[in-house]
Parts: sequence; C-alpha cells; structure tokens
Amino acid sequence: MKWGIAFLLCCFSFSLLYGQATVTKRYTAEDGLIANDVRALLLDSSGVLWIGSRAGLSVRQQGRFAIDEEALHYRFTNVTSLVEDQDQGIWIGSYGQGILYKGKKQTLLFNEKQGLAATRVNALFVSGTTLYIGTSEGISLLDIQKLTFETYQGKYVLKTPSPVSSFYQIGQAIFVTTINHGVFKVEGEKLIPLSENKEIVASLFNSKDQTLFLGLKFDIEMHQLQSKQAVVKYPIKGTRFFQQVENQVYWVGADILNEGGGIYAWDGKQIKNLNQKYGIFNTELLSLAYDAKRKFLYVGSEKQGLFQVDLTSPLRFDSRFGSIEATALHQHTVYVFGVQGLYLLQNNQVVHTVDKTAFKAFQLAHNKKFIGLTTRANHFFEIEHRIPAEKIQFYKAIPALNSIWVSTNIGLFQLNYQGVIENYLGIHTYQYDFIQEKLVETDPYGGVRLYQNIPDFQYQFFDRAEGDFVPRDIVAMQAIGDKMYLAGALDGLYVYENNRFRSLLGEGVFVENRLKYLEKGEGETLYVATDFGDIYCLDVSGQSPKVIRKIPQQAILGHGITFLHYRKNQLLIGTNKGVTVIDPEGTFLFNIEQGLDNYNVKSSAIFGNQLILGTDAGLYTLNLDYFKPQKVAYNLVLSSIKVNETKVDLQVLAHEKQRKLELPYDQNSIFVNFVLLGAKYPEKLSFQYRVKSTAEWIDLEQNTILLSFLNSGEYAIEIRVYDYDKGTEQIMPLLWLTIQPPFYYSWWFFSLIGLVGIGVVVLVVQRMKRQQEIKDKQLRYEKKVAELKVLSIRSQLNTHFIFNVLSSFQYFIIAHKDEEALYYLERFAALIRKTLNLSMMDEVTLKEELEYIKGYFELENMRLDERVQLDITVDQGVCLDQIRIPPLLLQPFVENSLIHAFPESIEHPIITVKVYQEGQDVILELIDNGIGKQLIPQSLPIHDSKGLFLVKERMKMIQNYLDEHISIESTAAGTRVRLVLKDTLSKEIK
Repeated sequence: MKWGIAFLLCCFSFSLLYGQATVTKRYTAEDGLIANDVRALLLDSSGVLWIGSRAGLSVRQQGRFAIDEEALHYRFTNVTSLVEDQDQGIWIGSYGQGILYKGKKQTLLFNEKQGLAATRVNALFVSGTTLYIGTSEGISLLDIQKLTFETYQGKYVLKTPSPVSSFYQIGQAIFVTTINHGVFKVEGEKLIPLSENKEIVASLFNSKDQTLFLGLKFDIEMHQLQSKQAVVKYPIKGTRFFQQVENQVYWVGADILNEGGGIYAWDGKQIKNLNQKYGIFNTELLSLAYDAKRKFLYVGSEKQGLFQVDLTSPLRFDSRFGSIEATALHQHTVYVFGVQGLYLLQNNQVVHTVDKTAFKAFQLAHNKKFIGLTTRANHFFEIEHRIPAEKIQFYKAIPALNSIWVSTNIGLFQLNYQGVIENYLGIHTYQYDFIQEKLVETDPYGGVRLYQNIPDFQYQFFDRAEGDFVPRDIVAMQAIGDKMYLAGALDGLYVYENNRFRSLLGEGVFVENRLKYLEKGEGETLYVATDFGDIYCLDVSGQSPKVIRKIPQQAILGHGITFLHYRKNQLLIGTNKGVTVIDPEGTFLFNIEQGLDNYNVKSSAIFGNQLILGTDAGLYTLNLDYFKPQKVAYNLVLSSIKVNETKVDLQVLAHEKQRKLELPYDQNSIFVNFVLLGAKYPEKLSFQYRVKSTAEWIDLEQNTILLSFLNSGEYAIEIRVYDYDKGTEQIMPLLWLTIQPPFYYSWWFFSLIGLVGIGVVVLVVQRMKRQQEIKDKQLRYEKKVAELKVLSIRSQLNTHFIFNVLSSFQYFIIAHKDEEALYYLERFAALIRKTLNLSMMDEVTLKEELEYIKGYFELENMRLDERVQLDITVDQGVCLDQIRIPPLLLQPFVENSLIHAFPESIEHPIITVKVYQEGQDVILELIDNGIGKQLIPQSLPIHDSKGLFLVKERMKMIQNYLDEHISIESTAAGTRVRLVLKDTLSKEIK
C-alpha cells in the first residue's frame, strides 16, 4: 500500500513543463443540449452520441445536438444509464420512470407493471440477449428478444435491499456491485456475495491485463486477478464512471469534501490527473464515452455540460505567453516575442526568457548616437525614444547573419541564438530583410536603405523622389537568390537586383497593384497574395517574372489573408475562417471546429513539420503531417423522405439494399433529408448532388434535397462529399428513384388510342357519308321542290286557263268592249306576275295566298259571266299575316270547283273559303255548292290526282304530313275540301 501511495503522489506531482493542452471543446444547453448536467453517455455503433440528464435525453449526430422526440413524448427524465444491445436497440434507464427502449421498429416503456423490480434504475448492462437492470431494490433481467422480465425476489437478493451501482463481466460470469453490500455474483436466481460490505459506486473489468477497477467512496481499488498482490488501493475519492480508452482506463469523479474529483487515466504503470492537460477545470465529472473512430473522449459534468477531448489532435495551444507579436526560428529553438518579452522554446520547454525591461535598458545604453540622426528630416521613420518598457511592441523577427533580428517601436535589436542582446540600431521600420549580407530597410513613407556596414551605420538611400521605381508602403519582403522582392500595398511588386530597384507594375510585367504577402516556393518561384485574396505563383528565374498559376480567392475557403507559407508542395494560407492548406491531392481547412479558435494571427512560421501561429491569445502549434488525404468509410443515412408532403415510412426501404423507391407519375415532388455519419468534423463536409450520372452537380447548403415535379423516368440520386478535414472527395449513392409514366404513356393506352383513333376515323367517314347522303337528299329535295314549283306553275297556268282567258279577251275586242278588255288584260298580267313571284318562294303568308285566290277567281269567273260568288271568312282569333304556308296551296281546289262544279243547272253557284282555329291547329275549308258526286267520273281522276299530289307534297314541306290532314267530301249538295295546318298557332306564338 505504501508504494502505491508514494507512486500516486509522484504521479500527482507531475505537471506539464510547458503550457500546451489537448484541444477540448465544451458544449452546453446553448449548443442544443437539453440540460447542462450530463449524467450518462453512450456512443452507439452508428456513431451517434446519446446524452442523458435530469431533464431528459439529447442526441448528437453529424455535429448537431437535438432533443430526442420520443423521450420528450414520454416525458422521460432523470436518465441514469444508457446501453446498446446487439440489434442496435437503445436502452435508457431513469431514476423514477423505469426503462425506455428505442428499437428499430418500436419504442416501449417498461416499469413495475411489466415486471421491473423498481422504477429507480441506477445501472444497465447488456450481455448477449439479456439486459441486466440494477435498481434501488435489486436487479431485474430482461430477455431482449422476447421483451419479458425475470425478476429476482427479495429472498434471492438480500435481507435488506441495496441499491445497485454497476455491473461487470469476467468470462461468462456477471457481477453486480451495490452501494451498501459490496459485490455479488449472479448465478441462476441467486446473488452470491463475494466481498465484505463496501460502498462501491462504479466498476470496470479490463480483460486485456485482467484488472478489475472498483470505485469506492474514498478509494480506487485495482484487483490484479493474475497477480499475487491482488489488490492495490489509491486514495482517489468520488469516482463515478470508468471507461476503456485504447490501452488505458479512464475514470471521472465528483468532488467529495473538496478532496477529489476530476478526470484520471491509468496506462498500466501510473495514474495521471488530466484536468490541466485536457483543459477541464471541473471537479464534478459524472460520465464518459469514447469514440474510437474519431478519437474523441466525451466527458459529462454536473453543471458545465459536455466536454469533447480530441485525443489525436495535431493542434497544441500554449497560453502562458499571452498575446504574441512576433516569432522566429533557428534550428531547434523557437523565439517567441510576447507582451512580457522574449521566450526561447526548445522541445516545448521554455529554456530562456528576456524581459522587455532588458530591451529598454539596452536601448537607453546605445541610442545616443541615433538621437537627432534618425529623424523625419533625414528621411527616417522617426522613433519616440521615451516609450517605456511595458509599451514596447515587437513588429517582426527574422534569423540572419548568425543572429536573431527583431524590429520594435523603439528600434531594431540584434540577439545571438541564446537570446542575448548584442546590438541596437535606432531605426523605426515595419518591414526589413537581408540580401547578400546587406540589411534592406523600408520607410513606410517611401524610400529604401541598404546598409553596407551595420555597426558603422553606413547605408545607401533610395529616395522615392527619384522615381516610382523606388518602393513605398511595403507590406512584405522575400529574397530569392540575388534578388529581393518587395510587395507594395498600393503600388504592386518591386524587385531589387544589380543595385537597383524596378517597379514590375510600372513596367507592365505584373499588373496586380494591391499586394499583401510574399512567399518563396519551389526553386525560383514566388507566391504573391493580393489584397483581394487571389494568389499568384510566379516564375522568377528570368529577367521578367511570369505567372504560371493562379489560385482564385474562392479556392481559399476564407477572406482576408493573414499569413502565407509554402512547404513541400503545400500552400498554407491564413484567413478569417482558419487555415487553408492547398495540396496537389486535395484542399484542407483547419479552424475552430478542430480547436483553432483564434484567427487573429500576428506572426507565423514553419518549424520543421510544425506551423507556429502567434495570436493575441497565445501560441498555437499545428502538426502539418496531419494534412494528408485520407479516405473515410462514411455511412450515408436517409433520415426522412416526403413525397408530395407525405412522409414515407423508411422501414419500407430498410429491406432494400439499394434503397429503391418507385412512385406513380403524380407523386413526383420529393423532399429527401440525409445524414452522413462517420466524419470526425461534420462542419468540414461540403455536399453536392445530382439526379443522373449525366447531370451536373448541384451545391447543397444543408443536408436536404428538394426535387419538384420530376418527369417520369429513373433517377440514381448521388451525393458528392468533400471532406475538408481529410482532403478527399467521395461519391455515394443515396436513392434509386423511379417515377412511373402516366397512363397515357403506357403501351395499353397507346393501343387504346390507336383503336379509338380507328373508331373515330370510321365514325368520321360514316358521318361524312351520312352528311353526303343528307346533302344528296337535300339536293333531291330541292330538285323536287323546283319540280313542284314548275308543276305548280304548269298546273296553275294550264293551257285551258290561258286559252279561256285569251278567248274572253278576243270576245271583248270583237264586241268593241275595249275598256273591259284592257281591264281584264291588266288583271291577267298582274296574276301572271304574282304567280311567277309566288312560285319562287318556299312559303307565303295566308293573307297573300287568299289575295292570290281572289285575283285568280276574278279572271276565271270572267269567262263564267261572273255568275259564281266567292265568300272568304276568317275567324277573329286567326292572324293571317303570321301563318305561313306553301304558295298556291288552295288554287288547285278553287280551279277544280270553277271548272267542274257549276254547270248551267246550278242557279246560284258559290265558293266559300273558311279559315278558323281548332286548338293549336288552323283549318282551311273550301266549300262549293256544285254538283258534287255528279261530277263526270272520267274527267276528274287525272286532274285531281295531279293537283292533290302537289298539295300533299307542299304540306309535307311544312309539317309531318298524315292522310287525315287533307280530306275531300263530295255530296249531292256540293264538295267540301278540308286542310289541317298542324300546330300553326303554337309556331306563331314562338
């Protein structure tokens, strides 16, 4: 025991001889945690970090924190333990609410109703298909596959219930630790006590070296199972949790009586307190989890949230120097000029310091010869010699002439490599350098001095007044061979060679005018950074530099260049977003996500394989061997899919190895959300996507893809990932999507369309035939009407009628009755004109028909010595102007009566025409009091058949003709002809 305590004290006395710390980041509720007390941690097999607290459950994946929705739904809080089973199910224990199970297909809640010993769960442990549950009342066992409990009764546990604190496994045996009664072995339905009553809080069995770790209230016990000395105790209090990390065992504890807590590690030989190394100055630590893939150690605290320790970070930080203003390198020594003065570092240890007071004292001892000489009147950038030591500012430090030279606001100092000040020049300059053992000093206002003899202060001055080829406003200098290049802030690039200066801008050789940094590249190449962020690589081997490469600002991943370095084909560029490393095989970005949280770089240098960055917070050292392209096995996970705003059950795709989704044509708007697991630094990922191998890549701002109104077809959606941490690019398939064509693109629809088309053609042809038939029928009808008109004219103007009328004219002429002859001739001419006019019409009014009958009757009655009387009667309700009939409809019947009905034996012949109404019909009746049935039989048939035929055909033109629409009744008292005009009055109303 004594050697153990002594060994432990030795370990505790160990401290870092230098102030560098591993990169550690802290996350709190402001970053997405549900609360700042982190009581349980689990990194599952998918790389998702589960975080339990009193307030509930949080998760972290792809660098983002989120509150678990299902735990929030169940209001599941006071999380004390987290484990994962072989089927990737997550088991969450709560002190007060039992167990929440989150499986691939279901989420379940277990409590006392399902058989749990108690809802106060302290610890969970998975072995095979069994979940061991430690509660405040004992333990319960759950069959993970059957989801059924086997509960240990009190008689198999303890007479007095004891809260369970942890489980561990040795071989196939399971052991349980308790708060009050030590360790028990689980055998069947019994718990076998193995030790005296001890207050055990945590445990871990390291199978590699067969060591059992037990965390007691006031001690740590290490049981070497294969050692003769079985137990070693160390007085470390308040242990809460153990975690295997590679070949070491880590544990955390909470402060007990101000005598413990923190984070520790055992490497098999010694115990180390890692609080200072990891920058975790918190003695209330509760939980641990280790990400072996990313080499992250997660540490949960009582009040300060979650700490993430990068165990393999290439970055180290030393804050002891405060704000750093200049750095210089020589062999194995780093010269750091900070707010306190100069620090010399060798192997990361401070081997020598020079306070600012030493610089001030040396200045006061050697500045007399410069007072009154290095003034503005003599073209110097004048010094204020009264600046006190604490106000000294270091501008630039470079190694040259077997010395370290540093310019300040009180002059230029020369130091030997051991840090001893050896010389002083009372000149004030921001930019200077050496070429061919000559000091080149620039004046910000314009002008350059070349010192041939520094101790004697002998120099050659080039005044800007001599011409614009003399540099001014110089911001960077770089010597290559026997040439010195100078970058002007506004006047472009200058070169000094053969004891003269040239302005490459003035000569039109290099036309960029606003420059910021210069850096020597491979061979005789020069990198020039502009104020706009572009970088040019110039070949300066000839008389005039030539541009051989341009790196645009967009490729630098930031703005405002703060430094520029070249090393082994790599270009290192500082910007407002960190450090961009451009390698021939890839581009890298190192920034705050990896621990570089200060971009205010005041000085920088390459030291072997290290990049030294002096900032206003301290000194960063970045191992440049880190920047080598590395392939990473990412896991591209579909987190959600929506089709036309409807969420798709991802379990449907879980059985498809290639994640295929087939959709109908009208479900063609898809929203895909994905997560890329496996990246150490998710914010370094840049995403693009394409829907086909022939399509262009499209940038993604977030891990979401929106595909709107896709056409039918097949889409192989791919994601192109560029990892700026690893400098590599990978293309991965995300989803195979098939949009079915609409029904009108299917073969059966085209067949149906073809058949319908054929049917339409047939129908069109048939319709055209019918239309042609109708047209032919119409032509035949019109022809027939024309024939009827001719027949009508012939029937009215028959030769007998004309002969009789002319005979009457002849009689009047012979009898010298000229007036009567002229009168009837006028009537005959008028009748002929009216007959011709009416015969050209399809319809006439009934009034016009009756007037024609009157004229015709007058002429025919002339040859009968006007012995026949015509009587026309019309009912009052009949409007003759509104009733339309075929022309010359009644004339045949009037003619028939005049010619055949009235022989000399009829004393008072009369023809009566009646027009009256029956319902909606109009009735035309023509009645004579002639001889009727006494008509000569052989004379009527031919005449009547023609006249009656014409009347029937005409009536068919105005209505659906039936035989009863014309009736002829002959008796001894005379003849009655009856014509029925159907629905005539209803047509008149319309």
